Amino acid sequence: MIKEERIIIAAIYFRDGKQYDNPYQPINIDSGYVLMGLRHGFIFADNAIIFGKDKNERLEHPIQGFMTNHRRFVDRIEAFEIATKMNQIVEMIGEQTELYSENLY
Repeated sequence: MIKEERIIIAAIYFRDGKQYDNPYQPINIDSGYVLMGLRHGFIFADNAIIFGKDKNERLEHPIQGFMTNHRRFVDRIEAFEIATKMNQIVEMIGEQTELYSENLY
């Protein structure tokens, strides 16, 4: 039995164009890397610590999103749809179509 897809943690996809041999990256990402954390701001801070403080600015439009229990990275819009369907949202912030970690925990 396949479990229904759920949102599990905030994530950011950093598209640096490189391919990494990392079996723990999302199954739907073939280049660049995805970092995960409690909040998106924490992830940007960790990326700057690991790769240098200007790394966030040098990368082309990091995509903020979430990881699912199916090891997929999804953007904020798809994450909102999944979280809504699975009744994961504990707090709405006005009218919204994108998911924020504050909606979940």
